[in-house]
Amino acid sequence: MRTLQQQFEHILVIKDRKERRMITLTKDIYTLGRSSKNGIVIYDRQVSRYHATLVRKQDMRTKKYSFWLIDGDLKGRRSTNGLLVNNKQSLSRKLKIGDVIGLSGTTTLKYYKFSRLALQKLLKPGQILNQAFLEKMLISNDENKKTIVT
Repeated sequence: MRTLQQQFEHILVIKDRKERRMITLTKDIYTLGRSSKNGIVIYDRQVSRYHATLVRKQDMRTKKYSFWLIDGDLKGRRSTNGLLVNNKQSLSRKLKIGDVIGLSGTTTLKYYKFSRLALQKLLKPGQILNQAFLEKMLISNDENKKTIVT
């Protein structure tokens, strides 16, 4: 039997100066910034070396977890340009499906949470649930404004 953590895919879609890419969030902590020492490197000179931190928190009562975005690092050092979540300045925030995070004028992140069961239903015979399938689905979702998240 799958645990609650395994029933969902938490996805971060990143658009920066270099490319558009997708990261499946599986770790407890991610650092984001332009330094190559970050878990998620952002290719944009307007982004701080250590711009933000993503932290997974679990609700002990429900056993569900969520991701929180924090401006800067876990030592209390904030980024130079701050974070915009859905066009509002934010120091920290529990991410919600569809949140758009601005790190600079050209770099944005978008958070998704997909039910694995719903994704399995979208698979055609012979397809497997992998990074390529998710990327194709997200591009289609962005272009057609379809909602397939939970």
